[in-house]
Amino acid sequence: AEQLKGLYLKQELAKFAHAHQGKSAEELQRAFKAFVDRVAPKNLASPTWRAGASSLENAVIETST
Repeated sequence: AEQLKGLYLKQELAKFAHAHQGKSAEELQRAFKAFVDRVAPKNLASPTWRAGASSLENAVIETST
């Protein structure tokens, strides 16, 4: 579960960094707080990377909490 969550976080952080380049410090801080809330780094169950996934289209598991 930790490795799958790590893969998910790595992918999502790369997408976040790309999407937020050039933003002001205030915008970046707000967006990062929202990002952390969305990816829930301490929750290993969801959202996470799907075991055995081989492409981004079907790699993420998100369940409602």
